Amino acid sequence: MVWPRVSSTPVFRKVLSTLSCRCAASSSKDALIQSTVYIPLDSHSHLSVIVPYSSLYICRYDAVTARFARSGRLRSRPSAEYRRLHSEALLFSDTVIDKSLTGLPASSLPSSSHSCTSTSHLTGRASKHAPLSTVGRYSACQGRALHGFSGKGKPAVSSRDSPTKQRRAFASSVVREARVSQCGSDSVNRGPVQPLAAVSPETLAGIPWMSRGRLCSIVEEVTERGPYDVTTWNKLLCRAEAISGSLSARDIGRLVVCMAKVNYFQPSLLSKLARQVLQGINDADGLTCSGLLHGFSRLNRFDAKLFHAASRRLQETGVMRQCSLFSLSLALSACLRHKFVDEGLFVAAGNHMAELLPTCNAADQQSVALLLNCFARLFNMQQRRQATEEDLQLVPLRTSSGLSEPSSLEKAERESVVNFQDILTNICAALPPLLPKMNLQSLTLVLNALSRLRSFRCTPAEVLAAVCDLIEAQAKRLSALQALTVLNALVKLRASSETELLEAVLLQLRDRAHHLNPRDICLTIKCLTALRMKDQRLEEELEGQIFLTLHHFSPEEVTALTVACSRWTDAPSRLRQFLAEKSRENKGADCGD
Repeated sequence: MVWPRVSSTPVFRKVLSTLSCRCAASSSKDALIQSTVYIPLDSHSHLSVIVPYSSLYICRYDAVTARFARSGRLRSRPSAEYRRLHSEALLFSDTVIDKSLTGLPASSLPSSSHSCTSTSHLTGRASKHAPLSTVGRYSACQGRALHGFSGKGKPAVSSRDSPTKQRRAFASSVVREARVSQCGSDSVNRGPVQPLAAVSPETLAGIPWMSRGRLCSIVEEVTERGPYDVTTWNKLLCRAEAISGSLSARDIGRLVVCMAKVNYFQPSLLSKLARQVLQGINDADGLTCSGLLHGFSRLNRFDAKLFHAASRRLQETGVMRQCSLFSLSLALSACLRHKFVDEGLFVAAGNHMAELLPTCNAADQQSVALLLNCFARLFNMQQRRQATEEDLQLVPLRTSSGLSEPSSLEKAERESVVNFQDILTNICAALPPLLPKMNLQSLTLVLNALSRLRSFRCTPAEVLAAVCDLIEAQAKRLSALQALTVLNALVKLRASSETELLEAVLLQLRDRAHHLNPRDICLTIKCLTALRMKDQRLEEELEGQIFLTLHHFSPEEVTALTVACSRWTDAPSRLRQFLAEKSRENKGADCGD
């Protein structure tokens, strides 16, 4: 039997109307509803209707299946089930199909599982093909929402969204499902989310024959434009592994940065690239070294030898001069994330930053704030390390009790303390002309960094006053986290004279207290305790937020919140009683375990 190519569209609409009516009226496990029906839409595409239980899905096959449809060679022959559906569909000729069902969203979620689980809501043979577009959702399923879709069944990420938003959605999906972060994993076969300007399938078809330069360029284009699907990235990474022997340090840096942007990688490939880049690290420039440090840090693949070699290479004068403030901020942030401190790197970065500050443009303002924040984080790390050493000196180590003496490497790390005084003096002297050009986020970071570095007394009073005035002028646009950061900085600086800024920050916290997470709530209570201020409206907002979100608190966060409220003189009595009961319940559960 030969299917008609032109008259199939009305047949498809009638059958689809029949299925949608049946799905809306019944949820029984009928043999008709469990079946998979393949119906050609027209001469340019090929659709299959999958009806698992009481939901409806429309699946669009890839270009290979479309070529079969254009050539007249259809995927399957009509079965008796289809002929019965076709005859019954004629009875519903007056039924009008919903136009939303005919629009195929670009986001997808194919699966190889036949059971309704947290990662699978689809059944049928069509799950082996991509892309797969979901239209409805099984109403009786108690699992979590489908990836890429909101709770109402509407696509959260579509082809009309920007490539940056789609890349972040793909990266966040990989974070939630750790097992799909490995090349070649078929445990969850995610379909592609193709933006409007995605790399063409014809270009991607040449991946197995691409050279190293061409491969790096295509990987960068796919990272920025899409498509963002597992199949494409598996092909790209497998090709990179095949030609890894010919990749230079610059090529490896480009690939690692792209993998970090989409959060998709192969552990064995990263290990191989890390070993190979050590051989050619002497030929790497500043941008490559920064990219390597940033990429491996974002992927949470710390390699001590690689970080040591890259930081040593960055310390060289000729290489450091090639670095911009942005690349330098990425490198220092990567080192601090893994608590890797190289004294020479931070000294060279501080001197280079002091040289570039007078000539930096508006695009580098956020990088200046990030670098200043990096120095503040390093200072806090050294302060905590010194406090730990003082505590250890009170309890002498005894080798006979099973405790070993510190190694030579640990002693060298303890002695490597960066002298910030001269570096920060030069940086703070160059800050005033740059402050008016900074945005609100950068100003918040600068104030937070200066509050952490208050013990150096190297920040002029006019610089702090200028930062506070600029933040106060834009205080209405502060987010909840930014307002809390400014409040915490004012508490550390003991800036009692900045009453107008303090009132503006408290006003934003009152309006945005429902955005605070458990950790932010504890910090807000600590700030109010230190300020010894009574703000009834803010207290009510915090109390309501705690009652609404307490089920999200971990036992450690409940303990920290209880301690913070015990020191808060203006804490509501009902809140104190409630937290005391929760603490007793947690202690009872621990004793029971």
